[in-house]
Amino acid sequence: MNTFETLQKHFETVAGALLIMNQYEIEKAVQIFKQVRDGNNTVWLVGNGGSASTASHFANDLEKMAWIKAISIPDMLPKILAYGNDNGWERMFSDTLERNIRQGDVVVAFIGLPVRTANDLRVRVADVNPGSETPLTVLREGQSLSLRV
Repeated sequence: MNTFETLQKHFETVAGALLIMNQYEIEKAVQIFKQVRDGNNTVWLVGNGGSASTASHFANDLEKMAWIKAISIPDMLPKILAYGNDNGWERMFSDTLERNIRQGDVVVAFIGLPVRTANDLRVRVADVNPGSETPLTVLREGQSLSLRV
């Protein structure tokens, strides 16, 4: 397969994926991001392994292109390493999030399980294998948003 054929196949694959995306869910996500921006709230992103770079990149894109305050917790390396060292590596993300999240920034589900307390989040994060991609649901102004971190 030559370069042109390879590109054409890739574009067809991308076009096919775009056609099956749930446009209602995309619109819900857009509305949530607008509420975050308009309310001067924050999008918190978590990722481990390769997903840490995705979280960093997405936080950068949200701030640069959409004027939405976004923080990638893996980019807070000294802080997460300090919490990991002092409190246990399974708590490095949850402790960082717990001490920085504010009213209006709510995590409601992690790996598909409800999060009702900070301890729930710690337990859920501890159960995740490093480098794995994990579903996270956040609630912003009454609207639910599903993410993969």
